[in-house]
Amino acid sequence: MGQVGPGRVGRGGAGRGKLPGNRAYLAPAYARLPGNLGPDRTGTARGRAGWAGLVSGGVGRVRMVGMTDPLVEEAGKKAAIAWVAVAGGPAYALWCLPQDGRLHVVLGPGEQSAPGLAEAGSATVTLRGDHGGAVATYPAAVERIGPQDERWASVAVTMAGKRLNAPGTAEALAARWADECVLLALSPAGEPVPRGDASERAEVRPTPAANATRKPFRLHRVRRR
Repeated sequence: MGQVGPGRVGRGGAGRGKLPGNRAYLAPAYARLPGNLGPDRTGTARGRAGWAGLVSGGVGRVRMVGMTDPLVEEAGKKAAIAWVAVAGGPAYALWCLPQDGRLHVVLGPGEQSAPGLAEAGSATVTLRGDHGGAVATYPAAVERIGPQDERWASVAVTMAGKRLNAPGTAEALAARWADECVLLALSPAGEPVPRGDASERAEVRPTPAANATRKPFRLHRVRRR
């Protein structure tokens, strides 16, 4: 009978192995097969290399190499907005469409602006959780989807249908995007960036949209203490 890690796996379904310090973890169901088989059930090096054991904070996880982190995957499915930064620059809040494990954004005239993103090959994406706070930051590969791409029809029309206050039909808006704008796909391309316990507060960026504030009106002089 094959082994998974230092511990043996018994018959039937998932087995229980051991991590350093006698911490137990559940092994995948097929790990009980002879030869310490991997996802392709061949017992070859390719099969065994298909699984990577990750131990963090005393908890064992088994995840297939190349799979998206579960937190990134779950947050990405619900994402309506993402903060995207290029080359260590400021992050821009962009509305997006999650589809097929990627986030899709539209940039161009009359749409969003994120300087440098359309020309970049990679970016850093931050997603928020159910309570509004940031939960995951990860590197992403940037890919342009042109009108000639087979994905354009489904992605562009779907995004156009979800755009708020869009003039005309979704098909007409997608046609305008094809002429004037850029449709990008952001795909997870690595492990999430570890998050510290800092407040992550930042200075307000200067903008012409800001209004000068006036001191509140007081009928009587306020005495200083």
